[in-house]
Amino acid sequence: MTQPIEPPDLNVLDIPTLSSSFPSLLAAAVTAMPCTTAPDLFATTAAGHTHGQATVHAAQRLCLRCPLREPCAAYGCHHRERGVWGGTTEHDRRNALSNMP
Repeated sequence: MTQPIEPPDLNVLDIPTLSSSFPSLLAAAVTAMPCTTAPDLFATTAAGHTHGQATVHAAQRLCLRCPLREPCAAYGCHHRERGVWGGTTEHDRRNALSNMP
């Protein structure tokens, strides 16, 4: 069984600012990001469910090496995206939003 990956602390990020910068940062990235080359790994299923925990943890491990991890997590949080964004799950992001003032 794989161990869960600790997501970035969304409570300390400037989510609106990071979220707005994410599209341009991703477009400027010079290397192929796993989320752009294997997007199904980071997405939810057609029924809206996440893949198995092993798949979620695999996506989160790939996010650990990504220089865009925090703005990606902020984007996913701000836009209430589904799937894994910046190493965070939908559950992580919902919890962070519920804890914000």
